[in-house]
Amino acid sequence: RYETTAKQKLAARKRLDIKDDEFVVLGNGQVQPRKRLDIFVKMAKELPDVTFIWVGGIPFKQLGADYQAMKSLMENVPPNLKTVGIIPHEQVRDYLAVADVFCLPAEQENHPMCVLEAAGAGLPIVLRDIPEYTDTFGADAILCRDDTFTNAIKKLRSDTVAYARQQKKTQAIAKRFDSSEAAERLVKLYKQLV
Repeated sequence: RYETTAKQKLAARKRLDIKDDEFVVLGNGQVQPRKRLDIFVKMAKELPDVTFIWVGGIPFKQLGADYQAMKSLMENVPPNLKTVGIIPHEQVRDYLAVADVFCLPAEQENHPMCVLEAAGAGLPIVLRDIPEYTDTFGADAILCRDDTFTNAIKKLRSDTVAYARQQKKTQAIAKRFDSSEAAERLVKLYKQLV
């Protein structure tokens, strides 16, 4: 569902007014303290020649954790960071299509669907180094700490071999969590049990 051809990527970039040669890092999720949008802002400041896009907003407004601080953070991003806000899920596909890398610096997650969608789109995945991801994604994602996210993005942008290697690892994530692959594994298991 999220696979993107080169032609589709170019068309999506045209629709979203993103130049063909821009290197785009995409993040996705509700804006709340644990998602660490501040790390995204920090990366954008440290890499002014990279385009950063965060898809997501504060759906519960004042009921959201640290609402005023999160709202202020979204309103005061550097010029190379675009916060899209809450959009229909179908529009998220365009943002996945234009991206070169997916990055989620969240401190606490279980099994985020946005990572699986990004893997389906073939994007290298950069995540926070938390135990939940070690089990779920293993060595197929780049796992970072606060101070190593920027370097991970720099390497993916400048090292085509590292980028291609990470794309291959992303394919492993996509395959592992593809619903048809999972169904085949379950059928095989049931046949063994019978």
